[in-house]
Amino acid sequence: MITIAAHLKKDESIDNYTGYLKFLDENDNGTIYASELKYALKNTGEKMTEKEIEQIFQQLEISNEGSINIQEFLQKIILK
Repeated sequence: MITIAAHLKKDESIDNYTGYLKFLDENDNGTIYASELKYALKNTGEKMTEKEIEQIFQQLEISNEGSINIQEFLQKIILK
């Protein structure tokens, strides 16, 4: 089972990751598009592959389309 936390650099905190996701939230409504999340996962910390991202999306029941609530996503990461 792949976890996002395993792909974050040890010196990165959840706060830094949260800040990056909120930066992607252009509308400042607490949500980002799945495509933006994929971009963040590919370019933050240890770069993730498309296959790893798809596995995480499946584990967290995230659709490849639509929007994702940032706080709910982060809570799922912390609890996994």
